[in-house]
Amino acid sequence: VREGDGEDVFTHGNAAAPRRYVETYWRESALQSALTDAGWVVSEVRRCVGKPHDRWLSVRARRA
Repeated sequence: VREGDGEDVFTHGNAAAPRRYVETYWRESALQSALTDAGWVVSEVRRCVGKPHDRWLSVRARRA
């Protein structure tokens, strides 16, 4: 998932068939809490960098 705060909304396609896409950004502690609350056991969170200024959180988890 992308690391950060808030969300971005994108619209693709055309006026006749628009497609809306919402991307939510996460901080590590909030993501771990959400996953734990959903029944996952988080074993690892790693930070990754894609394009410049494009930061990601990579999560390893298993169902509780």
